Amino acid sequence: DPRELVISSLRTQISDLFSQVNLLNSKLVQSYDRVSTLEETLDDNTERLRAIEGERMNLEREKSVLEMERAKQEQMVKDGRLVERSAMESELSDLSANLFSTANEMVATERQLRASVEESLASTKASNALLEKQLEATRLQLGGAEREKEILREQAGRTEKETEELRKALRGVNSSNVMSQGTGGILRMMNSHAPYKNEYLGFLAHLRGMVTTTPNVPAVTSLLTLPFLARLA
Repeated sequence: DPRELVISSLRTQISDLFSQVNLLNSKLVQSYDRVSTLEETLDDNTERLRAIEGERMNLEREKSVLEMERAKQEQMVKDGRLVERSAMESELSDLSANLFSTANEMVATERQLRASVEESLASTKASNALLEKQLEATRLQLGGAEREKEILREQAGRTEKETEELRKALRGVNSSNVMSQGTGGILRMMNSHAPYKNEYLGFLAHLRGMVTTTPNVPAVTSLLTLPFLARLA
């Protein structure tokens, strides 16, 4: 029947349309899901972008701060180098002035030393000439001194002889016996007695002094006034 064929064909078309609608609905749902996922991804990316932008701004601020600090440090280093350079130039200038002054002083000192050395040489030559004259005079005096020495030796020999005679006389006096009154004993002069010992030592010292200071032989009578001989007398 044509009518049933038409109805059957329409039903088939309707069924195909429902299938297409269902397919489109499923695709639409998938599209909604995908859009939702994309929106979430977009939100995440937007947040990340904002965070990255904030970090970028922070980094730019830090970069600007670092650049300012580096510029300050470079300026400080530059200023320090300029100050050091100025100080070095000033020091070099002072050193050059000091060296120049020192060189002038050394030249003046060398001239003074040369003049002093020349004066010393002249004085030394004059002194040498004077010394030569004095040496010649000393040589002449030595001849007379030798003769005086011989005379002094002869006088010393005579003095020794007289001293020896005086010692013999003193031994005779010391060995003589002095009778004690009332006891009949023999008194002896002991050299351990302080007054006698001191007088004897003074007597010997007087003789030594006379030998070295007196060119002529003294008379024995001039010695009798000494305490030691006066006691014996």
